Amino acid sequence: MFPRAASQALSELNAMANVSWTLSDSAVEFYMFQAFDLLAEDGGGMKVPVLIGKDHTPIGCEHLFVKTDQDIVKLLNLVNERSTTSRDRHER
Repeated sequence: MFPRAASQALSELNAMANVSWTLSDSAVEFYMFQAFDLLAEDGGGMKVPVLIGKDHTPIGCEHLFVKTDQDIVKLLNLVNERSTTSRDRHER
């Protein structure tokens, strides 16, 4: 559902005349009472923890700018590759 909805949003934004827009996405995984930024890289293959603010929102997450359907695919592939559940699934 997400790829289709994001693609539709991009189509509608691109169809607007004389409108400037920016769309970016972040990906946070909540696993075993911890939060990890799935788009951040530490250089060693380790997950990067996310700080959680007093209002319970993630602080300082990496994000990718999305302008095309190919950007959406890139984002989803990164998230799938780095998420704990997909890693566990691939190791079986």
